[in-house]
Amino acid sequence: MHYIIHHWNMDSYDDKNLEVPLNMGCTGAAWQSKQQKFVLRKDFQQEAKHYLPESEWKKVWKDITWICSTPVFKNHQIIAVLNIDGDKNPGVEVQERIKRKGQSLADLLGDLV
Repeated sequence: MHYIIHHWNMDSYDDKNLEVPLNMGCTGAAWQSKQQKFVLRKDFQQEAKHYLPESEWKKVWKDITWICSTPVFKNHQIIAVLNIDGDKNPGVEVQERIKRKGQSLADLLGDLV
């Protein structure tokens, strides 16, 4: 299972306690493919690879509109997945910026551990 082991600005949100199986959710898709995944809310439950069990789906923040899951590597091995999400509908240009910034942050985290 994936667990959220660090969070910021999530103290009152149920999704800080999400337990995501390795083969489910955006996090699981990023882990398995070893590639960054960006998914809009409208696609969360439509695509089987992003499906979460109902017990976990109930914990997802109701206002979330997107999630970007980026694998973190150390010595060419995936060690974590960095998730960034938001409540505003980003345009295509903003989505690309989020992906780039997420990748940069994941690379930095991999260098620091």
